[in-house]
Amino acid sequence: MIPEDFDIRNASPTTQLLFALQALLQIALFVAAIVGIVRKPVAFLSKLPWMLLSCVNIIGPILYFIFGSKRLDQAAESADFEL
Repeated sequence: MIPEDFDIRNASPTTQLLFALQALLQIALFVAAIVGIVRKPVAFLSKLPWMLLSCVNIIGPILYFIFGSKRLDQAAESADFEL
């Protein structure tokens, strides 16, 4: 847990780097999940709940990629056409 008086400016360079990398990873996963939700068919839920769930820190996009993203062959089966 982070103390209330924690200030990133006073943290070590390593800690600052780790915070920056975590933020970049979170943003990249969020953007990739939203793009995937908009462009591809989704599983289990409709697109709106997946978009809302993707806003939940780093776990939301990961859950989308594991459970909500349909693979191309699954999407073809649900659309009743062949690739």
